[in-house]
Parts: sequence; structure tokens; C-alpha cells
Amino acid sequence: KAENVLGPYQRVRDENGNHKVVKTAPGQFGAGHNSIFKGPDGSFFICYHAWDKQRTGRYPWIAPLHWKEGIPYVRQ
Repeated sequence: KAENVLGPYQRVRDENGNHKVVKTAPGQFGAGHNSIFKGPDGSFFICYHAWDKQRTGRYPWIAPLHWKEGIPYVRQ
């Protein structure tokens, strides 16, 4: 979590002290290696790898990044 995309960043934890993680859309498994970037219109996107539903391979996925109360989330 950060007030600015350039940081500084701090880990986001849930009410039990566990780290929150990026959750994927239905049909995606094992998200990882993500990068966040700004598009030409100024909106942010996240690019990451995840397994497909059949788990035949890890593929790149891209999605708009949304913000709620300073925390980013993905809505596929």
C-alpha cells in the first residue's frame, strides 16, 4: 500500500495480521510476477502471470487496476 504509485510502500495485512495477496478472477490460478503500469490515458493496469483454468500453462494477463480506500484491486 502507498499514498503514491512511486512509494514508499508498506505491506497490507488483514485483521489477523496475514499478508493480503492479489486474488485472481475465476479460471485463473497461481497469480504472480505482477507489474503495475500507467496507460496512455493515465489509468493504471496490472500485468501478471497465472495458470489458465485447464492448467495447461502460465500465461500473461492484464487488467485495469482500481482503487478503494487507497488499496488497489482488480475487477476482471
